[in-house]
Amino acid sequence: MQFRGQVGSGRKTLAHAVHIESPRREGPFVAAYVTSEEQSTPRWVDEQIERARGGTLYLSDPVELSKEASERLAERLALGADVR
Repeated sequence: MQFRGQVGSGRKTLAHAVHIESPRREGPFVAAYVTSEEQSTPRWVDEQIERARGGTLYLSDPVELSKEASERLAERLALGADVR
């Protein structure tokens, strides 16, 4: 799912509410924030996906991901990574 809105509009709160009502509610809810170049690498994307395995991964500002990290995320999603 994709939630769009201004900073402070409740995107994370909405994502968490969806998680709680989903079949993945027993899994982790991982909120990941892209705030630096170190957090915009393919390895960082893989780490976040693994942290959220069986649950929900909420990425704040995914547009800040590097090209390589965006490609990795798209690749993992296309391969059916355990990501929601």
